[in-house]
Amino acid sequence: TLTGLVVGNTFLKGENLRSRIKPGVAFAKARLLRLGIILYGFRVSVQQILQLGAGSFLSAVAMTFSSLVVGAMVGKLLKVDRSVALLVTTGASICGVSAVMAAAPVVEEEGASGAKVSVALATVMVFGIASMFLYPIMWTKLPWASLSPKIMGIYTGATVYEVAGVVAAGNAMSPAVASAALLTKLVR
Repeated sequence: TLTGLVVGNTFLKGENLRSRIKPGVAFAKARLLRLGIILYGFRVSVQQILQLGAGSFLSAVAMTFSSLVVGAMVGKLLKVDRSVALLVTTGASICGVSAVMAAAPVVEEEGASGAKVSVALATVMVFGIASMFLYPIMWTKLPWASLSPKIMGIYTGATVYEVAGVVAAGNAMSPAVASAALLTKLVR
């Protein structure tokens, strides 16, 4: 994603290119992204969710809604542009970059420009990448974070917002953490 942003903004500037690719980008944002999220969700069975217990489901729901509420409040407190705050909060609460892209058309009607969407995407990506590296370090180095693999997996799946980040962080810790984290993320 980052490479595409750099190459596109460096070498492919111009209105002609933008107007040619706009229909394809709109189709991918509106249809393909949503279809991909739906198809990925089909991988989770009710039995898998029940194996992790109610804690996995409750933590995923609690993190999603509390992130939305706290993110909106912090955005207002820090006087961040409302559109940017909504997009970043949506990305952090739901599914990272995918959520930002899915929410962008709705927020754009309220005044979010392409630049504001780009700021939100960059913010979500930076924190997502940081979590992939920090969670495994936290789990091994901090005494208070020495949780069981199942609990650390539930925590990781409930708090890391990109599926790729959940997989990377979970596998860096252990297969058991990765399994619980991915299931929790897919429930989320």
